[in-house]
Amino acid sequence: MEYHELISKLEIPSTADYIIYGIQFLLRTDDERQDMFVHCCNNPGYENIYLTNKWKYNIDTRGYKNKSEFINDYRLNSREALERLCQEEVMDFKLSKFRTDNPERIYDVYSEQGRYTTLLELAYYS
Repeated sequence: MEYHELISKLEIPSTADYIIYGIQFLLRTDDERQDMFVHCCNNPGYENIYLTNKWKYNIDTRGYKNKSEFINDYRLNSREALERLCQEEVMDFKLSKFRTDNPERIYDVYSEQGRYTTLLELAYYS
């Protein structure tokens, strides 16, 4: 199931940017989108809860396990490293909020704030 098909079937309004971005970024396969449909089709309003749980799961399974790996990836491609760290799309307006581009500092703040820190939280505290 394509993401636009999922959005249509769940009748998610086009103004629900947070949910639409979440679907596009977090649900990378047809099976993942189908799973969301199964869980949300008879539970109106459950989409946000489902995506939050998926976000946490992705952080736990796809996120960085150590600082050195993040630093190496950040030096190669900062945007991709931040997306993997926070499991959310890095948009320019979020990136512009960072007061540092030091990967060690960014990871230290991430560690201090906790695993489920959003990109904007990370930007404001770094």
